[in-house]
Amino acid sequence: MRKRLLTFFWLACFGLIAYGSLMPFDYCNDPTVVAFHGWRAWQCWPLVPHGAISRTDLVSNLLLYIPLGLLGTTRLRFARSRGAGGSHSQYVGILLAFLAATVAGSVLSATVETAQMYSFTRVTSAQDWLANTIGTMAGALVGATVGPSIWLSLLRSIRLRIIQRPVSLVGLIMIAMLALDALYPLLPTLDVSTVKQHVKATLQYMNNPLAGHTWHHWLVCRVGIYAVLAAVLAGASRRAGWRRYAMGIMLALLFATGMELAKTFIDQRWTDPGNVIMSLVGVLVGAILAAALAGRLSTRTQALLAAALAFVYLAYQELVPIPGGLLGVEVFRWDISQLPLYSYMMSADLHAVVLFFRNIILAGAVTFALGMAGSWAGASPAAKACRMGLLMALAATAMEFAQFIIPGRIPSTTDIFCLAVGGALGGYAHASRLLGARIDSTPCTA
Repeated sequence: MRKRLLTFFWLACFGLIAYGSLMPFDYCNDPTVVAFHGWRAWQCWPLVPHGAISRTDLVSNLLLYIPLGLLGTTRLRFARSRGAGGSHSQYVGILLAFLAATVAGSVLSATVETAQMYSFTRVTSAQDWLANTIGTMAGALVGATVGPSIWLSLLRSIRLRIIQRPVSLVGLIMIAMLALDALYPLLPTLDVSTVKQHVKATLQYMNNPLAGHTWHHWLVCRVGIYAVLAAVLAGASRRAGWRRYAMGIMLALLFATGMELAKTFIDQRWTDPGNVIMSLVGVLVGAILAAALAGRLSTRTQALLAAALAFVYLAYQELVPIPGGLLGVEVFRWDISQLPLYSYMMSADLHAVVLFFRNIILAGAVTFALGMAGSWAGASPAAKACRMGLLMALAATAMEFAQFIIPGRIPSTTDIFCLAVGGALGGYAHASRLLGARIDSTPCTA
């Protein structure tokens, strides 16, 4: 199963890079355009010492291909049976895996850059090809040296978490997602004037701390989320009795308060006292409910409750109105921008990346929990993945159509794509027992 998952991620990485790099698919056969793009491709640094250079573009091209090289080399090292041949054969296998993954990434980049010569809007660049190749090599080097051991350790760690303390894994995921949301755009600042402005903005909310958001935002995104977090952290605690719930309250409240205080030193963010107040309400509600329901819910009921909570939060994020927005039906027009992942690929930023993974993780959580509740029991991993993916795709499609009548919302095929992928991954992970299956601790060699 680990080989199949690696193969899936590697091929998915290939597909996403090719798909995003060829957008918006505005191709032409004008010889003038093709010739101009071909000439401009070689007029950049380092091929021309004083040529044009975009450091942001250079770094993004390096980072984009690192996962491709890492996944490819790791997967190719698993391709040979363990223990075959002597140490010389192992080193040869490592070298071949490194070279194969690097060549694959370089050929993909060269193919994409060549295809961009026939696009009106994309820019062909030999600098991009060089950066992509170096990025692939960097990822391949990591995969050749420690890739298999990292992959096995990751699976083993997740497996142990699920077997011993499954809620601790949920807690870690929640904390990571909440921290990214709270600290976005992750631009720390120590500028005194900026910090003073943030403090002044915070003081403006002191008289009416709940004025910053609507009631449903406070109910779902603060009370609801932190109630779940407090209950999860209490369940992850090794303490017994009332002490575990006290620990859940303390940890969740410290996290909420710490994130708000940290915003003072994040550019474009400031502390909102209403967040701390409503988080405290949620923490207390979650701890009380967890204590009251402890031992009274069956495993199936707990799984269904987890699926329902994840889906409610997902639906809220998709269906909440945007203040001041027009009805979606009045502004929606079908064009190339409505293709899945278009906005992410053409103008991706950290926020878009967070939304991308949030939707996939939440959809995966829903279907994984449904699998634990017994949905489609006995189905093969592929069958369950298809069914769960289709289920989430249908739910996502219904929510996107509902956005036609919700002010400020515009239907997006990207959300349907993310929820379908997340749903399929969650169903596959449960059916294959990938996260709970026995993982061999023997180190992998080439």
